[in-house]
Amino acid sequence: MIPTQAVNHLALSVSNMKRTLEFYTGVLGLRLIGLFPMHGVPGASHAFLDMGGGRMLSFIQFTAPPEKREGVTHPADPGSPSAVATMHHLALQVPDAGAQAVLRDRVKQAGIRVSRPYDHGFCISIYLKGPDGEQLEVTYQTRPLGAEELDAETFRALGISAEERAAMTR
Repeated sequence: MIPTQAVNHLALSVSNMKRTLEFYTGVLGLRLIGLFPMHGVPGASHAFLDMGGGRMLSFIQFTAPPEKREGVTHPADPGSPSAVATMHHLALQVPDAGAQAVLRDRVKQAGIRVSRPYDHGFCISIYLKGPDGEQLEVTYQTRPLGAEELDAETFRALGISAEERAAMTR
């Protein structure tokens, strides 16, 4: 088996490319590196934003996308469910608490609601909504994930045997 190296890009469907690009470049500080017609899809536009390290965030604007539905296509808030095979949230990493605070202030100045910081044990996160209601997390790691994040009870509850766990975590 050939192992994957990393996520190259994540593509999100958007209703208004201009508004999306203004938010992600102007408020969140990402850099636009590509904007062109989507290959083989008449009327669709495709944008790519640089996330560093060769990783990209992509947006696609279709001419007539299906309607979005909170709780189905996207969660109402960080703790709410979304439908299977939909994106629940996108977590953007910043280097530290200072960078997160600067970004949080910039988001608030843009008139966008943003949560207080939440300590998840291995990272500290803030949450906000993007232009189309997509759930965004801005996080910095306080420590690497460790053995405590491989919770034995959760494995049991999901029907994952000790042998399967060993194969998954090797």
